[in-house]
Amino acid sequence: MKEASKLETGMKEAGGTTWKAAYEAGQAERLRVVHVIGGDDTGGVMTHLLPLLNALLDRDIDLHLLCMGGGGLVQEAARRGIPHRILPMSGPFDPRVLPHIRAELAEGGWQVVHTHGSRANLPVRALRMFRPSALRFARGAAQTLPCYFTTIHSDLLLDYDSRLRASTYGVCDRATLAAVDQLICVSEDLRRRLMARGYPAAKLVVVRPGLELDATRPLPEERQRAWLETQTSGISAASPDPDIPEAMAAIDAPNARWVGTVARLVGVKDIDLMLRSFAQVAQAYPAARLAIVGDGPDRSQLQQIALDLGIGSRVAFPGRLPTIWPAMRRLSVYWLTSISEGLPLSIMEAMSTGLPVVATAVGGVPEAVEDGMSGYLVPRVDRETAVGAMAHRVVELLQDAELCLRMGRAGASRVMKDFVPEAAARRYQHAYRRAMAVIG
Repeated sequence: MKEASKLETGMKEAGGTTWKAAYEAGQAERLRVVHVIGGDDTGGVMTHLLPLLNALLDRDIDLHLLCMGGGGLVQEAARRGIPHRILPMSGPFDPRVLPHIRAELAEGGWQVVHTHGSRANLPVRALRMFRPSALRFARGAAQTLPCYFTTIHSDLLLDYDSRLRASTYGVCDRATLAAVDQLICVSEDLRRRLMARGYPAAKLVVVRPGLELDATRPLPEERQRAWLETQTSGISAASPDPDIPEAMAAIDAPNARWVGTVARLVGVKDIDLMLRSFAQVAQAYPAARLAIVGDGPDRSQLQQIALDLGIGSRVAFPGRLPTIWPAMRRLSVYWLTSISEGLPLSIMEAMSTGLPVVATAVGGVPEAVEDGMSGYLVPRVDRETAVGAMAHRVVELLQDAELCLRMGRAGASRVMKDFVPEAAARRYQHAYRRAMAVIG
């Protein structure tokens, strides 16, 4: 499309004089931005997006959220006071939503349209490709199209257990790519991966997500105090917690040391690998317990695997919790075994509480966890090697509380410095104004 090609070439002009002048001239103009997402999106996408929207609102941006269908994300957006509207959509290919999207985009006078996830990407891009004139808005005396952005939160080809579903979404994504002016990747790894698949480098920009630091989260200082009490009294700092999830309390003990994860229980998270590795941890460190917080289609199968491995009495499946912090407070080590990740906010949540991390070195994980500093990264080579390597690192941390504290402090410091919503909002705002200046 004409506008897309202008963005791809505009910043390559000699010295970038034209777009830079337009950028500076547009600083005083208040941005009107609409974000579009599936209303049932939860997990990392919701944890990333909603704090970002609050931070953009704080930057005096006129912002609205369109949700395709209802769900947990809509409820949380309402609680946060984010202006939003629900559009009827029963599935990712439901054509009945198209006139509703067209009306919302045409009447809103939005300068930037920003989509998240296939459920939102495909219908919005289709409208731009086939009915662009209906989406124009007045800018001064001229009529112009909005700039179109998509945030890529994870690798689409690895997100689904079904290869057919993954390839279908992948084909649709590539077919509608011309309708997007800018693709925001949550990690440098994801940007490199997309470039290797032929995505235009000029369209790809990295903005790492920011983590909202919940005031109710356990603080790194709490872990420090608990450890000091253990050293002076000889009594385990892991005393019973009345707020601990019931499934964890059922197998807890005063001397237990917990490791755990927060994840959707789906194939890409590879919880099977975690269970098989934990079986080795339990042999080397009998007081170890494992908490797998979250829900998903693989839950029953994973519970059966734990029983088959003989570790059922040491593994808790608390399900999806209204707040993760009581479970996090009980952990000594955070564990991630994913096959693929964008930049997992669950790791940053754990790090913000002072937990060291043991994780597979996939996706953007090495951009958050510094190997040997805030945790340990384990390459995904052959499965047997990964199982043994992860077990070794987890046991090492369980046996050395001082090492846990040192790594935990380093991780917490990194999160509070580099991964906050305000920094992400500043980069998003810059990307919006730059794209508008180039398209003109």
